[in-house]
Amino acid sequence: MLSYVTGVIIMEKINYETSTFESIATCILNEYDSTLIDGAPRSIPIEDIIEKKFGLNIEYQYIRNNARIFGEIVFNDGFNGIYDK
Repeated sequence: MLSYVTGVIIMEKINYETSTFESIATCILNEYDSTLIDGAPRSIPIEDIIEKKFGLNIEYQYIRNNARIFGEIVFNDGFNGIYDK
């Protein structure tokens, strides 16, 4: 939840129960492939789920030339500099 106070954005903290996240994850996995819940233990193809279920593109790039930043999430179509290895 966001609040605007004299031009400043204040984000309110929302606490969720662990069971809420478990329920959401179970629903997503059941929609993607129910054998991930009921079948034999195996790894979950998280990248595939993100791209197919949510229509997002995952790109693996070098963010900084000194390897000091290991990850970044971008939610817009703006310019973000990346480096060749």
